[in-house]
Amino acid sequence: MHWELLARARAVDNQVYVAMCSPARDLEASYHAWGHSTIVDPNGEIIAQAKEGEEIIYADLSMNIGVWR
Repeated sequence: MHWELLARARAVDNQVYVAMCSPARDLEASYHAWGHSTIVDPNGEIIAQAKEGEEIIYADLSMNIGVWR
């Protein structure tokens, strides 16, 4: 329940891209992961998110860096 919120909060707090990797959900394991690996931009917007099963996600990261003069 808190996975997405944590990813978005860390991205906004630090103004960085955040990628959070989670194990796929396996209800027969002793620990039930939520899955949903996530990539978030510095504004807290989710730009890629897996479902609960095994999946690879990709995202294009835009580096809009200003130039100091």
